[in-house]
Amino acid sequence: MARYYHLSTRAVLGELKPRVTPKDHRLAQEPPIKRVCLSRSIIGCLRALQAVDDTEYFVYAVDLDNSQGLLPNKYVRMFVPDAIYTGEVWLLHTTPCVCLGAVKPNGFHFISEKYNYTWT
Repeated sequence: MARYYHLSTRAVLGELKPRVTPKDHRLAQEPPIKRVCLSRSIIGCLRALQAVDDTEYFVYAVDLDNSQGLLPNKYVRMFVPDAIYTGEVWLLHTTPCVCLGAVKPNGFHFISEKYNYTWT
């Protein structure tokens, strides 16, 4: 089992439900498949969202093994170039999740490529 994280501006999610990312929010090479983007770290999630303002994101966690409908990072990288930095994987089926709290990014250091964030 491994823990994966998902960030959302929506509170009170009881499950992560795959959906197709709207065309105007995905790269041309990204396939229009239903998915939920996850990362093994909260920092990876912040990087994927390119979060730089003080938006509050709710942190959701799921514990999965690799046989539970995940498209691994090595394949996601074929469609999303920054996935090598974010650790992004795609969840392909509806899965219960737990909210751990919320985070607000309070700075990104481009030289070290590290985020600072505060739990709220």
